[in-house]
Amino acid sequence: MSSFPGQHEPSSAALLRTAAAVLVVLVAGVAMGEAVKHGAVPFDTSVTRDLSRFSRLHPAFRSFMQTLTFFGSTAFLAVVVCVGAVTSFLRGAAVAARVRVLVALRLVLYTGLGVALTTVIKTLVERPRPGAALRLVHATGWSFPSGHATNSTIVYGALVLWFGAAVPRRRVAAIGGVVAVLVAGVACSRLALGVHWISDVVGGMVLGTVWLALVRPPLRPYGAEPDA
Repeated sequence: MSSFPGQHEPSSAALLRTAAAVLVVLVAGVAMGEAVKHGAVPFDTSVTRDLSRFSRLHPAFRSFMQTLTFFGSTAFLAVVVCVGAVTSFLRGAAVAARVRVLVALRLVLYTGLGVALTTVIKTLVERPRPGAALRLVHATGWSFPSGHATNSTIVYGALVLWFGAAVPRRRVAAIGGVVAVLVAGVACSRLALGVHWISDVVGGMVLGTVWLALVRPPLRPYGAEPDA
């Protein structure tokens, strides 16, 4: 059976791997969501309350948190994925155009699937957000998992895996560290702005990381291997 462009894995195996990843993340997400919704994390309320209060009292800090949260917004992440896909297409000049298009679309597919899973888990868990008294910005939808935290983990992490395939490992580690700080900052901003509980953002980062770990082989364009 033919391989998906850029991979040595048969198409049927890739589909099975993807289906298994979806199932694992979905089941884990719903199980985690139900647990935290019923009080599995006793300090959920206090962390969000204290950070929200601090933000309310310190406008400069609140503005910084609002800037950080922008980098985890759906619109911004969509632009990041599109730029990543176009860059991937342009970098593969030695490869046939049709293959480059399909490989770039794979980046969009696997990040898009991860983001869609976030929405599905939210809908199934139906965990309420913190009350209006704690919120410093407008937010809609259910609380678990945090879309900003989950999707930032998926998108930024996927880009590190994607472009890191052709970068020395030490440099990838440094870039990964910067990305981890950015994702953690986005997650903290959701607490400081009073729109999520700490278990929402931690759970989101865990689910995003699990998704990346499970779909990592398809996130290596052209089968590239990094230098030592």
